[in-house]
Formats: sequence, structure tokens, C-alpha cells
Amino acid sequence: MNKLWLIAALLAAGTNAHATDAGVQVVEMFTSKYCPNCPSAEHKLKEEAVKNPDLLVLFEHVDYWDHGDDKDPYGLADITQRQYDYSNTVGSRPGQVFTPMPIFNGQIMISPPLWLSWSGALDKARAGAKVQQLTVKRLGDGGLSVKVPAGLEKRQAELWVLGVEPVDGGPVRRVRSIEHVDAGRADVHVPKALAPSTPEVVVLLQETGPKAVLAVGQVR
Repeated sequence: MNKLWLIAALLAAGTNAHATDAGVQVVEMFTSKYCPNCPSAEHKLKEEAVKNPDLLVLFEHVDYWDHGDDKDPYGLADITQRQYDYSNTVGSRPGQVFTPMPIFNGQIMISPPLWLSWSGALDKARAGAKVQQLTVKRLGDGGLSVKVPAGLEKRQAELWVLGVEPVDGGPVRRVRSIEHVDAGRADVHVPKALAPSTPEVVVLLQETGPKAVLAVGQVR
């Protein structure tokens, strides 16, 4: 069966729960409306997401490019903090951040120029440990139920709950909100207060740091 057709069928099947393929590669791309080099990088990642259905590309907008009244409407202070935290765990120079900055599976930071680094980073990510599957369901109380794969519930990890929306109707998603909850068990209840109000949600199980993404799930 054609892989692209299979993934499209999975996305279309049901609106309550969606389990992401275990071979997915999570690409978090830190970006900003006011970053001069970000539009071309975003365009490339949109193309790559179309060509490579195993990519889950997330645009995460920082707020340090904001000046006065010129504010990125998608910029989040929590995303900026997440990028700085990454710089201390996977960056070559702790405390240094830049945009555009893609990170594969919480482990591989792609240094500029993106055009030269992309293919090698993608090959390295695919050769690494597979990201496993979370099953995420919406609950009647407004919260979320997250099923963690056997063995991962004992890892030193957190669940990151991302409210997302499609970018230009394509496969890329933009992060509109971000929260985290403790993991450490097979079944995790995300309370309504921490569950995003967006129609789509991405949940990452990630080593505390943040470090490696261990599992990912989506719900629509």
C-alpha cells in the first residue's frame, strides 16, 4: 500500500483519536515573523513535509524578535524558553539561540546553512532510535487521555501538550500553545486546564531536559 495514501487514510479516520506512525520524525522549527531568513526556511520545510510523509513539522514562534508594537502574533514566551532549554541540552554553545533553528526528535540541532545541513540531519534522525506511538483521546471533561507505550512510563520524561493549527492548509503545523505535565505512568490524564482549545493537539513524550522525543501522538 502506498505510504502516503495510508497516512492520509489514518488522518481522515475519526476525529477523536489519532495514533502517529512509530517511524515519524518530529521537526521543531523555531521561527519568527520578523526573522529575515525564516520565510525561505519555512518554505523549504513545507516542501520537505510534502515530500516526506514521515515528517511531523512544527513551527514554533519565539518572541525575542518582537520590538515595540511589532509583535509576532504567534510568538510565545514559553516557546522562547523551550528554545533556550534546548540550547543547553543539544546545542554546541549553551545559551546560544538563533532562527531559523530546526531540531529533529529533540536531539539533532540543524546548524545554518539549512540547505547544506538538512539532508545529513534527516538521514541521521532516521537512523536513530524510532519515535514510538502515543494514543491520545479527548475526554468528556475537556481533558485528554494519553496512553504511554510499555517501558516508556518508567523513563525520566515529561509530556508536552501542544495546541496546533495547519499552516496554509498543508501538513505543517504551527504551535499556538504549549503546556507540560508529569509522565511516569502508563495512563496520563491531562486536565481540562492544561488541554489546548485548538481543534488539533500534538503530544510529545520527551526526556526531561528537554532531550530526546520518545513518543508522539495527535488528536483532532
